[in-house]
Amino acid sequence: MAKIESVYDVATVLGSLDTRRWPEVCTALETGGSGHAFAPEIDFGNPPEIPELAHDLYQEAVEITETNRLMRQAARSLHGNIGEAVKHIERAVRNIGELRDLGDVEYLEGDGSVEALLKQAKLLLASAQALKTTDEMGDMR
Repeated sequence: MAKIESVYDVATVLGSLDTRRWPEVCTALETGGSGHAFAPEIDFGNPPEIPELAHDLYQEAVEITETNRLMRQAARSLHGNIGEAVKHIERAVRNIGELRDLGDVEYLEGDGSVEALLKQAKLLLASAQALKTTDEMGDMR
């Protein structure tokens, strides 16, 4: 049986539940023990001597859970934006090929610096994507 031993344990429980069930966690913290309907396998320990402490612990866990949710959301967005940037660069490189095929003098006689820089940017973005510590869902790898 898992036992609640820190505010992070409470935040983990909250993160696994629908937000409508979060008040049940606060009640479990106040009453202690195990066998609560939302998580019968979790032992919430002894109830605190001062009931307000349970509420304070709950509030801190809510803040941690919300911050974690926002961080995952931002990490998902970052992953998507890097992916979109790579796609835009690939399209730009194709545009240069089209301009060259259509006889645009700048790209027929040019030294290819624009194309080379775009390809380098694509490589740098791919490297940034690989260096991130989160995946496309915003979860730690």
